[in-house]
Amino acid sequence: MRRYLRFWSKFRRETRGTAAVEMALVTTLLAYPVLNVADLGMYAYQSMQVSNAAQAGARAAWSACNSLAQWPATAKCGTNGATLTSVVSGTAGIQSTSLGSNVTLASGYPKEGYYCATTTNTLALTGSPSSNPAVSAGSTPTKATDCSTVWDPATNASATAANSAATPGDYVSVSVTFTYTPLFTGVVTVASLLTSPITSTAWQRMD
Repeated sequence: MRRYLRFWSKFRRETRGTAAVEMALVTTLLAYPVLNVADLGMYAYQSMQVSNAAQAGARAAWSACNSLAQWPATAKCGTNGATLTSVVSGTAGIQSTSLGSNVTLASGYPKEGYYCATTTNTLALTGSPSSNPAVSAGSTPTKATDCSTVWDPATNASATAANSAATPGDYVSVSVTFTYTPLFTGVVTVASLLTSPITSTAWQRMD
């Protein structure tokens, strides 16, 4: 018993390795916040790149399809038989960011239509759902002479134009998606709980 007590007393006074144990404990506690910061930072960066990709796609539509003779842009534009969809989805469009081909066009995009500004400072399609259903990729939009009749495709209801006598504008919208993969698989971080896929939409007036 005395030998045991002497051993225990000596063990309690021993300080070698204490710093290593403390460091291991502190590192374990700090690891999770560090993982979260890294993951959130990457998520934020890639979210910005998704937004840039949508804007690049809209700019590509303008660059290749902005000839007055080619409006609406859903007609062939550019050279070598390029179409609005191929221009937007190419390396000069949505694939021009660091995310490359991992960014994809959302279903039904790019969309083109003749829009009018509303009293709530939004864009509404000219005509009615039955007279102007051209809001999907490849369809040819119908141009109205004015903004006297407009409707909101988001609510599928009539809207009020800010100026009923205004000339409708030709707009192209590009929506892209990107699936975010957490940096640390098998570890639940805050970023892994955020929305994925990440989506973004950009608009470009063509005329």
